[in-house]
Amino acid sequence: MPTRRTPDAVASLLNGFLDGTDEWAWDDFESVPLADPFLESIRQRAIPMGPPNPDTTDLRNLLAELKSRFPSVAAVSTTPRMIEVDAGRWRTAVDAVAGLKLALGAVDGHGDGIDAFIDSMIYGGMLEAETPYEVVVRGLAHNKARTFIEDLSQALGEVREWRRANYGDDVRVSVSLHD
Repeated sequence: MPTRRTPDAVASLLNGFLDGTDEWAWDDFESVPLADPFLESIRQRAIPMGPPNPDTTDLRNLLAELKSRFPSVAAVSTTPRMIEVDAGRWRTAVDAVAGLKLALGAVDGHGDGIDAFIDSMIYGGMLEAETPYEVVVRGLAHNKARTFIEDLSQALGEVREWRRANYGDDVRVSVSLHD
């Protein structure tokens, strides 16, 4: 059964493949027909240009065709911005929440739980940070703050996977730990 994807989602997938940041999404893209006839045409023409021997020149031409048909796609940034956070002084989950809110530009009223971060990071609103981005947390000891970040990272991955499976698109946000 064809899935619905937005032009932005198709462009993001093509860009992610081309820049090496989302190579795993190609299998889904190749395997699942798209409901929109124009986007399906792009998908069909892209399939032989993909792995194992990608034709990046022709893929970039397809991406340019997509952007010319949907000008709003051209304005969408596709390279994730890295937001680095020094978490060396974080000890508690409250510290992690406060640090993430500051790094992401959370507005007043943003919740403190993982669900609140999932809502604002995946579905938008309540944050000044615009997707795509990766939050890189450095220097975090093994404590309750680290547990919160690990749980948030795992939950983000699960929700992104669910969204890809159910909506056919992705919001490229992540949180990772680097010691």
